[in-house]
Amino acid sequence: MLRRLILSIRNKPKHVRDNYALGIAGTCTAIVLLVWLYHWPTMMTARSEGRIHTEEGENTMPLSGFFDQAKEQIATARESLEEIATSTDSTDADTSSLVDMQSAMAAGANRSTTSLRTVASSTASTTQATASTTSGSSVLQ
Repeated sequence: MLRRLILSIRNKPKHVRDNYALGIAGTCTAIVLLVWLYHWPTMMTARSEGRIHTEEGENTMPLSGFFDQAKEQIATARESLEEIATSTDSTDADTSSLVDMQSAMAAGANRSTTSLRTVASSTASTTQATASTTSGSSVLQ
């Protein structure tokens, strides 16, 4: 239903869409204004007294708790960002050592492959020499 309403508004001319936008914005503003006016007497009483009584029985200024909580949250966020930065640095070091280990293993694998090829080729040439010697001696007999 809402989707059909939006699609029908999209198909209307620009001046009609602008009227819908203005009406929706005015309605939202009116709702906020009504909520604010509903709480007006409470705000004026608190302002005239200058203090609000908390559950602990302490007297505090209306926004002091808000600012204290905001400062604590900002400090916590900074600490978290510093921890992330240090863990990222150590992760980079761990990653670089892992890359070094992988390249060393690859180099070792290349060396062992080369040595295996050397052993295989020397074994093959020894086998060929033995075969040729054996075939030559059998001809002699």
